Amino acid sequence: FQQVIVAGSTDFLIGVTTASFVGSVTNFSLKKIGTYYSRDIYESQAGSNTGNFPPDDTTNWTKVSASNRWKMFDDYMSSQAENPVKISVKVKSNKCNKLAYFLVEGTTVNYILSDDSITETSTTSTTPALGALSLTFTHANTWTIGDKVEVYRTSDPRTFFYGTLTDWTQSTGVAEVTATIFDVGTGGAQTDWTMAKVYDAESNSLYQSEVLTWSDYFFAPIRFSTSSAHSFTYSFNTSLRVIFTSNANDTIRVGHLVVGHSSFLGGTKYGLRGSISDFSTKEANVFGEYALVKRAYAKELKYTINVLNDAIDQVFQTLTQLRATPCVWDSNNENTSLSMAIAFGFFSDFEVTVPSNNLSECDLEIQGLT
Repeated sequence: FQQVIVAGSTDFLIGVTTASFVGSVTNFSLKKIGTYYSRDIYESQAGSNTGNFPPDDTTNWTKVSASNRWKMFDDYMSSQAENPVKISVKVKSNKCNKLAYFLVEGTTVNYILSDDSITETSTTSTTPALGALSLTFTHANTWTIGDKVEVYRTSDPRTFFYGTLTDWTQSTGVAEVTATIFDVGTGGAQTDWTMAKVYDAESNSLYQSEVLTWSDYFFAPIRFSTSSAHSFTYSFNTSLRVIFTSNANDTIRVGHLVVGHSSFLGGTKYGLRGSISDFSTKEANVFGEYALVKRAYAKELKYTINVLNDAIDQVFQTLTQLRATPCVWDSNNENTSLSMAIAFGFFSDFEVTVPSNNLSECDLEIQGLT
């Protein structure tokens, strides 16, 4: 028996009250919606479990997982956030210049970097859609026809559209935006809008065009890149929106998403080695018959980077500060874009060698998180 019960804002207790239900409840999961703790799902470990606060009480409550929306931020690759057709995320990106994502199931990724200091507001009733949309904004800033803009619902940024400012009257704030990307969010026309100037925007296909044989070209399933990293413009007071899309009726899944500041350590030498640690197990039933149980895996990278001697102390200090700290490691050079060369995890070992008076070498071993 499974029942989803939604408690109102004034409800103090929730429970099973269905008259036709006969039995006992042995497994109860609670997710509080609308606050910080909507990111976690907890399971009760005791009967009459009232008055206990799940994050603080580890005896009566056990954390099961992150909620669906937060699974792409929980530091575990195998726990994927999922949504039909599209996943759209908007995060603050002050002083950031790197986007990385892992274990994605989708066909395209778009990112939009907007300036939160150059904005206008509007109360025009509008429903996001493709094509020309007309709104009247406040006109505190100077805008130019041709500017790239993002218009999002102020109270719920999941509702948005992005495109080009194709008409603008500075004296009245009357604008026309030709939208090329949009999301209706909670649906319907909305009346609280913020328009922000876009610094940087890019669209990338996840389709992998390389094939090894003619039979693969005609008969093998279409392959898509599951992990990648992108650089975008450094800036202050900005937000980055990332949109993953796919074909109609498909479900989008994202294992992990990272937006942050990157540090250059050195150029990767040829000889990169990538592997995985597979945690799948072989289990026997009562008849002695074995079956494979598929579990998570972790990526491992081993490579050497060239570092100028003038920068070796800085690289040594940076790596020392990053010990036991999960972050994105991208061993690609400017002329490579290998998914296998990107990992989210921590370094298990590094060693610096100074063989000459100009150039040093640093050996890195990266342990990815599952």
